[in-house]
Amino acid sequence: MTLLPKDAFPRSIRTGRLHLRKPEPAEESSCARHIFEAYATASEPVSLGFAREIAAFTMEHWARYGFGFLFVDLSENGQTPVTIGHAGFKYAGAYPGHWEERPDGIELA
Repeated sequence: MTLLPKDAFPRSIRTGRLHLRKPEPAEESSCARHIFEAYATASEPVSLGFAREIAAFTMEHWARYGFGFLFVDLSENGQTPVTIGHAGFKYAGAYPGHWEERPDGIELA
């Protein structure tokens, strides 16, 4: 039996304070906002338009391949969770506007 990436990578990971989870399509706009804010102080900030492209790519990667970036939610002392970022796996040759036809490498991003 061959294990496929979609079967190997988690959709949810919990620790005492963190919850890494698969994003829902309805969260695409909040994902774009987080990406835009995360890069605002970087040496090469991204435009809001490009942040939206990355967010759409994040959702589509899950739909196409069955795995992808996970949202990272922080919750302390029973408070409402706050999304603080994202991390996960993607096909190395896939990026906004380009889908890997023959995926042979997966990267942590």
